[in-house]
Amino acid sequence: MATTPEEWLEAQADRVLTRQRAQADNAKLIATFAAAIAGGLVASALQAGSQPSRGDWLASWALGLTFVLTLGVMVLDRMEEPDHRQVLERAALATWTDDHRLFELRCTAIAACNLNERTLRLIKMAMWSQLTAAVFTGVLATLSMLLS
Repeated sequence: MATTPEEWLEAQADRVLTRQRAQADNAKLIATFAAAIAGGLVASALQAGSQPSRGDWLASWALGLTFVLTLGVMVLDRMEEPDHRQVLERAALATWTDDHRLFELRCTAIAACNLNERTLRLIKMAMWSQLTAAVFTGVLATLSMLLS
């Protein structure tokens, strides 16, 4: 069964929105697990010695930075959904044909996809910054354990 270009466009917009949502969710998951692993390593480093060393303090502060960056990844997740309600309300005020209404709904879906691409770039940058901080924290904690 052949699909029209309009049907394909609607299906493509749905696929893109689904992919974008999955990428944002995966970034949050990676950030959360990286922070948890770094936290476990810092906790082990703090328990390894009788007194906290300078490395323990550095690892603890680095864990605080990792936690703040993790929150940043979570806060940046502001994915847009197409606002079909607004288009339908505007259509009710005007005398739009069904074709024009469908055109506006498709434009709204495409605009949401484009806006989400910019949001995803920010989320990915924040996730990579957080992941770098988490690795740094883990290395500091491991070195603290080995040197104590």
